[in-house]
Amino acid sequence: ILNIELSHSSIRRLIHVITWNVATSNPPDDINSLLHLNQILQQNPDLFVIG
Repeated sequence: ILNIELSHSSIRRLIHVITWNVATSNPPDDINSLLHLNQILQQNPDLFVIG
């Protein structure tokens, strides 16, 4: 899991990057925890990248 913050002048974007590569196991059915959607964040991501 990687959070990247991009800023240009006054524009800030937060990109949340997630990859799933855990041997032969499948990702969880409920991806809310994987995307950290159940957590209170200082800033919500503007873009999710899932691979």
